[in-house]
Amino acid sequence: MNIRLIHTVLRHRAATVLALAATAAMNLGGTVTSAQSLADSQLIDAEVANAAAFGPGPAASYSAGTAFGLSPGTRVIQASQVRTAADVTPGRSSVAAQRPSGPLAPGTIAQAVGVSDANERGAIAQVGFGCRSCSRSSCNGGCYSGGYSGGYAGGYGASMSGASYGSACGVPCDPYCYVTVEGLYMNRGGDDGFSYTRNVVMDDFDFEFAPRITIGRVPDCVNGFEFTWIGQLDWDRSVSVVDPGEGIQSVLVAAGDLDPSLVAPFQNSTYQAQTYSSEYSSFELNKTLMGWDVVKLLIGGRYINFDEDYRLTGWGNPGTGLITSMTENDLIGAQVGVDMLYPVARHLYTDLRGRAGAYLNVAESDVRLYNQAELAIRNQDDDVELAGVFEGGAGLRLQCGEMLSVRVGGEIWYIAGLATASDQLTPRVTENFGRNVDIDDDIFFVGVTASAELRF
Repeated sequence: MNIRLIHTVLRHRAATVLALAATAAMNLGGTVTSAQSLADSQLIDAEVANAAAFGPGPAASYSAGTAFGLSPGTRVIQASQVRTAADVTPGRSSVAAQRPSGPLAPGTIAQAVGVSDANERGAIAQVGFGCRSCSRSSCNGGCYSGGYSGGYAGGYGASMSGASYGSACGVPCDPYCYVTVEGLYMNRGGDDGFSYTRNVVMDDFDFEFAPRITIGRVPDCVNGFEFTWIGQLDWDRSVSVVDPGEGIQSVLVAAGDLDPSLVAPFQNSTYQAQTYSSEYSSFELNKTLMGWDVVKLLIGGRYINFDEDYRLTGWGNPGTGLITSMTENDLIGAQVGVDMLYPVARHLYTDLRGRAGAYLNVAESDVRLYNQAELAIRNQDDDVELAGVFEGGAGLRLQCGEMLSVRVGGEIWYIAGLATASDQLTPRVTENFGRNVDIDDDIFFVGVTASAELRF
């Protein structure tokens, strides 16, 4: 066998196969080169767009040469060297001097990637920090302050249960309104043991009921307003005594130039009766600030009306006598307040309520003495003095779903600088009886409350 001839044939056939493989490789290489050129072209276009948005970048590109089989002049850059909006930190300067600083403008990403289609550009342009503070139109209706969701359904703000933490403008929410209907069961304190009949005193005032209704609106989660009205609280007390033997005496005595017969019906009487009534009502309009779903601050104006009426009637041998003392207090002023919630269990909160205000009290008094149905003395006066009003309370609130909550609690009120009916009288009866209005009394009110609040 001719071994040399066999080797020659094999080498010839191997050379033919290698030639065919080389030809295929050259064709395949051209395709890859075309694909690579297309990718490089896109990178170059991205770099040009990036330079337009951010300025010239670092000189990180280099000529590929013939090492990659690319045409002369083609530049290959790494993807990490193409700057985008992600390389810019809002509000901070970039490490590289060439990079811009400050907040991103809407459309920055679109400029960086060179989006040319109008639809795509509009979609990308929404990424930005156009909303830099709350209560602005760019915040899509409003923001919840601080970029933090309270995490509790209910509270003094809108329900933020399940909302995400943080954003450039806080957590947006829809406007909402609320209505609170409350029952007050309050007692007027002071004037314990008051009486102008000897050996007889009037009982303390009883607890009385009145409504308190609050209507509020919060258009942007933070700023709002509310109106509160307290219906009339009426306190009454009375005492009467009968003695057919004319043994009822009074502490009243005639003094000065007053005719003693004018107070004679109140001595050695067969019947004496006393009545004392107080009335309280108020309304207020406040601006409110909601914070973190658990705090409500308020500032506003308030009007309080407090009127009193005292009457002493005496029947005796000389005839009948009547003494009346009436006062009116109109308090007009400004107040500040805070309502706070603290969660203690799922859907259950404790709360605190506080109010403090400074007022001008326009007070009037009217004191009269009648003898035998004839007006013997009538003195009227009015004056303006400063008054202070302070309120505090605490309670438990149960959240019943998204819209409804119920609450029970207790409250105490304190008003300084009032003209009361009892303060206008003295045991010594003169012609100047009740001539000058006295506006230096102070009163405590204590009681309990129950309410339901609807938010929508």
